[in-house]
Amino acid sequence: MIDTHAHTYGKAFESDLDQVVSEARLVGVERVYLPNIDAASIAPMRDAHERFPGFFRMMMGLHPCSVDEDLEEQLGRVEQEWNVRAVDYCAVGEIGLDRYWRKDNTDVQMQVLDRQMDWAVERGLPVSVHCREAFDALFELFEHRKHLNKELPTGVIHCFTGQRSEAERCLDEGFHLGIGGVVTYPKAGLGEVLRGLPLERMVLETDSPYVSPVPYRGKPNRPAYLVPIAAALALAMDEDESRVREVTQRNALRVFEPPMSVKTSLA
Repeated sequence: MIDTHAHTYGKAFESDLDQVVSEARLVGVERVYLPNIDAASIAPMRDAHERFPGFFRMMMGLHPCSVDEDLEEQLGRVEQEWNVRAVDYCAVGEIGLDRYWRKDNTDVQMQVLDRQMDWAVERGLPVSVHCREAFDALFELFEHRKHLNKELPTGVIHCFTGQRSEAERCLDEGFHLGIGGVVTYPKAGLGEVLRGLPLERMVLETDSPYVSPVPYRGKPNRPAYLVPIAAALALAMDEDESRVREVTQRNALRVFEPPMSVKTSLA
C-alpha cells in the first residue's frame, strides 16, 4: 500500500517516528508521500525524509490556509526550494482552496493556486489539491485556465469528500481521488458517492495525524491506519481488499512516479 498524503513530520510524531514507520511497514505500507504546508514545515519534513529516504517522498507547495499577508515571502521560500532542490520533490503540494477555515480570501487563494499549478505544468509534475467547501471555486479556476489556454496539471484531489457530480467532474478533468478516513464513517455517505466510479482513478491516504478512520477516531492518524481505509473502500466498491491495495498502489506510482515501474520504484 501507499499513503499518498501524510504529515508525519509534525509535532504529533516527534517522539515516535521510528515506531510510526515500523508499524506502517509491518502492515504493508511501502511508501508515504509528505506534502509541505508552508516555510516553517520545510525543515522538519526534510528531516523526516533524510531519516527514512526510501520510505518517504516529498512534495513542495503552500497550503491554502497558509495564504496570508506574508504570502509573497512564503511563496518565495517555496519557490527557492524548487530552484535549489527540485530533484528532491515529486509533486507540487499541498496546494488548493479552503473555505472552511478561511472564508475571507478565496480570490487570493485562487491566485496562489493558479500560480502553483503553473509551476506544476512547467515542471511536468502532479499536484496534491486540498479542496474544502470550495469545489465551485476550484471548477471556476479550471474554466479560467482553459479560457486562457493554460494546461491543467494532473494529480490528486486530496481527501475527497464531495458529491457524485463533483467526483465525476474531477475525474473528467484528469484528476485522481484521494480516499481517506472519511470513507469509514457510516454517516458520511462517501462510499455511496464512490460506488461505480473507476477504482483505477483512486489512491489511498491518511492525512496523518488528521481524519483518523474508524476504529481510531479520537486518536492521531498514522500511515498504518491505511488498513481500515482500504477495507472500507473495498466494501464500498464491492471489490476484494487485496485488489484495492494493488490497484491504488499502482495508481499512486503512476501519478507520482511515472518514469518508474512498480517493481523498480519500490526496490
